[in-house]
Amino acid sequence: MRVLTSLSRRVALPLLLVSLLAAAAVAQEEQLGEEAAKRLQTQAEESGRAFLEGDYERLADYTYPKLVELIGGREKLIEVVRKSVEGMKAEGLQPLSSAPSAPTQVLRAGRQTYAIVPLKFKMRAPGQVLVSDSFMIAVSDDGGKNWKFLSGASVDEARLKILLPDAAGKLKLPTVRHSTEPLPAAP
Repeated sequence: MRVLTSLSRRVALPLLLVSLLAAAAVAQEEQLGEEAAKRLQTQAEESGRAFLEGDYERLADYTYPKLVELIGGREKLIEVVRKSVEGMKAEGLQPLSSAPSAPTQVLRAGRQTYAIVPLKFKMRAPGQVLVSDSFMIAVSDDGGKNWKFLSGASVDEARLKILLPDAAGKLKLPTVRHSTEPLPAAP
């Protein structure tokens, strides 16, 4: 269980992949158009790939700007993610995969579009694979052409009010679940 708690803390920050919010208005649940949905899926996959490949500069490009600002800027974000991953690896943890799914919730508030994107994240640990069924919050302020991401593993209602005040209380945050799998058999 200690490994899962450590996973939650250490994975939350690197998965900070997401961006959102600015204007105020009445929020409406809706569906994404086909093109916006494709772009969201592609950009969510690219963000996960950047993390897995250690391309933290590219990961920063996909991170919600207000979060980058609150952390202390782009270079500080990159440093924090790099140190977090180094700490995970020192504990014998190795990121394996990041698989986003189609959004389960879409919300428009002002000129922002928000989406809850389910995410299955796997990490090798000593003797097992840790699995996190989590989510990202995706934000677009240009009609779904470009998306920024926040990790759902590190967002609760209080943080949502700070990061995404227009979406707070309107987005239904899924429960993050952790489990384990046996290591795959050696070839």
